[in-house]
Amino acid sequence: MTEPVRDPEHQVDEADRFFHEVARALDLADEILVVGPSSAKLEFVKYMNRNDHAIDPRILGVETVNQSDDGRLMAFAKLYFKGRGPVEDNGSS
Repeated sequence: MTEPVRDPEHQVDEADRFFHEVARALDLADEILVVGPSSAKLEFVKYMNRNDHAIDPRILGVETVNQSDDGRLMAFAKLYFKGRGPVEDNGSS
């Protein structure tokens, strides 16, 4: 069985819709830290820069983290905002 061919424009539209939904969820946030293990976080920031100038200035940082659960991610965010900058993600609790 062959895998279906994906239309690159369809993938872009799908990503833009997703990023738009995320942006709407962040409408009330004063400060935003974008984190994740992959390049999707950078694509989201590029989308915000192009399409949502009200939220873009509230993005204070973009960090690569490999946190495996909400508790560890929350701890990382607290350290980030307490120190107002990057913290080392050593993957330990």
